[in-house]
Amino acid sequence: MEHQEAINEDKVIIGLTRPTMMFWVTFEAFLLNGIVTAFIFLATGNPVFLLLIIPLHIIAVLVTYKDPRKFELLFLKLGKVSKPFNRFIWKIQCYSPF
Repeated sequence: MEHQEAINEDKVIIGLTRPTMMFWVTFEAFLLNGIVTAFIFLATGNPVFLLLIIPLHIIAVLVTYKDPRKFELLFLKLGKVSKPFNRFIWKIQCYSPF
């Protein structure tokens, strides 16, 4: 059995193929984190809930640690697999009855 060579990784190519990152998470995760925190703050009116951004950010960092495209895949899946909200009106899985 021959000795196999290790695969060489080019750090430049890895950096060029990564999604846009802000504070170690993807931009989508960063925006989702900010929107959820702002919504909870505005709903309660209590500024203590602004500290919720820290544990949400840590969770997002842990989710995107191995695969930075996890949130992109989640949003893609939700866009393709989710059912239309008006399916109870038209009684079919369609966005329009025509």
